[in-house]
Amino acid sequence: MTELNLTPSVETCHWGYFDANQAPVLKVASGDVVTIDTITGSPDVVPDRSKFHVPEALADIHAKLTPVGPLL
Repeated sequence: MTELNLTPSVETCHWGYFDANQAPVLKVASGDVVTIDTITGSPDVVPDRSKFHVPEALADIHAKLTPVGPLL
């Protein structure tokens, strides 16, 4: 058994859609344990960093990824 952690980054995120044709960003074997860290929110709803933990990757994701579809 291997313990794996998938963190959010420009390489591991897409924004606003699901597509089974996308290449996997992580391959796991039966019995592996995976922790998936997630992020959410458009730039206008990022909480106050002095009161909440906001992952550093979020700014890079906002800057480099283009949302597809409506921002909910």
